[in-house]
Amino acid sequence: MIILGHALVPYEPLYLIKNGDEVFKYDNLLFKFNDRLIAAAQKAQKKFSVITNDINEILLANGAGARFIVVDKKSAAVAQKLANDYLFDAKIAMFIGSARALKALAELGIDAAIFKDAIANAPKSLLASIGDSVGSKFHFGLPKKDEIFGGAQKLADKISALDKKLSAPAAGKNDDIWKK
Repeated sequence: MIILGHALVPYEPLYLIKNGDEVFKYDNLLFKFNDRLIAAAQKAQKKFSVITNDINEILLANGAGARFIVVDKKSAAVAQKLANDYLFDAKIAMFIGSARALKALAELGIDAAIFKDAIANAPKSLLASIGDSVGSKFHFGLPKKDEIFGGAQKLADKISALDKKLSAPAAGKNDDIWKK
């Protein structure tokens, strides 16, 4: 597991940005998924990480070259499964408030843990919200095991159903399998 922001582990700090002008100020960017910021980071050849929970954005962020894709507890299992199945270059990460959460992230197979100290220029309000209080805006508490396996099973069921449709020999020449 990659660990960012812990005193015992060397790391390169992340810099939280909100607009395109900030892309040129820092070298290791962190921002909420944004097409323009991704394009600016790519053009400036900057390392960047994104915060998102949307599956399409997770896939696009990996394809665009994000280092880390930061997700919350609800998206963690699906995001990590996608990363494993499609051999992402990006690492799936979650914000944590203390080292106590490392074991749970490891059991879930999450690639990276980001402590609040990893964000060099974060406002104090953000730093306070990453603490251990589950449900705060930026702290993503850990999912229960049944949430993980349930979400992964739903994804596996959808993939299996699609595979059956694609391999169905009964489809005629004019049948559009995507409309079924």
